[in-house]
Amino acid sequence: MSRQEAAEQYSRAQKRGRKSYKSCILRGRYPYPQVLDEILEESMTAGQVELGLAEIPLGLALADLLRADLGKERADLEQVPRGH
Repeated sequence: MSRQEAAEQYSRAQKRGRKSYKSCILRGRYPYPQVLDEILEESMTAGQVELGLAEIPLGLALADLLRADLGKERADLEQVPRGH
């Protein structure tokens, strides 16, 4: 998948998410998905494995913030500086 295709899919998913959020609010429903830990009982799991932390490059995080703040359909990720 190309970067442009990924950005387009992200944009479409973001629009669907906003639409779902607004719909839930208008109907008086809680707009966020349940946390898996709240759904499963302790006896339903085989155990837990610590996966550690994942670092997200600052350039990608800034691109998402800029896209949200400016209301753009797509962010030009090529113009955002990348971390080392």
